[in-house]
Amino acid sequence: LVAKVVSTNGVVSVYKAKEPSERVISDKTSKTITLMMKDAIIAAGEEFSVDLQGLDVAGMISETKIPVSGVYSDTDYNVTAAGFFPAASPKWVLVIGFGKPHPDYSAGRVALPIFSDIARRITSDITEKKD
Repeated sequence: LVAKVVSTNGVVSVYKAKEPSERVISDKTSKTITLMMKDAIIAAGEEFSVDLQGLDVAGMISETKIPVSGVYSDTDYNVTAAGFFPAASPKWVLVIGFGKPHPDYSAGRVALPIFSDIARRITSDITEKKD
């Protein structure tokens, strides 16, 4: 659940957490998807040399072509790294996205390193507070 959103100009929108009213997928399906997303984010990290070691994270990266005048551009992309952690019992959801990150539009090179850094900072802050 989203606790708050901070816009690029610093405006903070705070949201009150709601309890889920009903389960929308089975526990088995949830575990299967989580395992697939753990494998996907680890494979992306290895492919792009992004250190995800020690992070119990599940996620994905994507590059999507931007539509321009009703046709998908061959040169302009949005890139995203999204995930949740700890994967075994999620407490945080993190989405990093960029529009038109020229010259390299690879989500693994642009968004994933930032995702990894922020996830590591969040988890290390929590670990330090426990000690």
